[in-house]
Amino acid sequence: MYVDCKQISEELLGEIKNDVAHLGFNKEIAIVKSAKNSAGTVYENAIIKKAEKLNIPVRSAVLEEGVDTEKAFKTVAKLSEDKDIAGIIPMQPLDESIDISRVKEAIACNKDIDGQTEKSMSGVFSFRKDALAPATALACIEIAKKVLGRENFKTLKVCILGRSLVVGRPLSMLFMKDDATVTVCHSKTGYDNIISSMADADIIVSAVGIPYFVTKEMVEGSFERRKELKSIDEDDRLFIDVGINFKDGKITGDMESEAFKDEVAYVTPVPSGVGLVTTSVLFKNLLKGYRQS
Repeated sequence: MYVDCKQISEELLGEIKNDVAHLGFNKEIAIVKSAKNSAGTVYENAIIKKAEKLNIPVRSAVLEEGVDTEKAFKTVAKLSEDKDIAGIIPMQPLDESIDISRVKEAIACNKDIDGQTEKSMSGVFSFRKDALAPATALACIEIAKKVLGRENFKTLKVCILGRSLVVGRPLSMLFMKDDATVTVCHSKTGYDNIISSMADADIIVSAVGIPYFVTKEMVEGSFERRKELKSIDEDDRLFIDVGINFKDGKITGDMESEAFKDEVAYVTPVPSGVGLVTTSVLFKNLLKGYRQS
């Protein structure tokens, strides 16, 4: 069945709203974007909408067309030094003239609420408790904990499809930090090994960016092997679809979920899935960073 990610997002938002009131939080977040994207992306608009629900002001910093890396770096550094700003989110893509990796490093660790800088990533890979993790990866953890009713993943096995620095790799670290046993598959992993890894896993996450990469056939084939391993009759796995792809004029995920949603215990939909939780997690990171300031 489909996971109600909207409900999970709203639950998180309720918890965050209570924390905002308890902390007396009165800071802003800053969104850095290119002049070409000044109208705002779907992601940006979702962030602004949730910020409004929390009564958190959003400051927009638009980088003019043709700006070079150093000027962009100085703009972001100035925002990072501003005591009224508690979180900074660089919206990609920026202009081709800008080295985004360089610009990100102007963000203080405790204000990097989307977990994009090398310092933040280093903290995630070092299992540091104060690290702000990439929001999409952290959203997957929140979903798994809410759905399975667990504080950690001890005894559980996880299969992650995709090894990107944005989701796959940091997510593997977050799951391991919470005591899961993790297998990461990627473009060089053979089909049969992917099926075997899926069969052995309690949680399968796809973040490959390929429409319908995980087919009904793969789910059913891996379950046949799982039945032999676990001696079970019903598919008890949680499938988390991180993919946001466009196919035939519509948004699709990495998983052919509509075809197998009634055959598995849980699967997140696309759209209205992980993305809804990601924008809530940003504000959880915001308050975590604020507590460190």
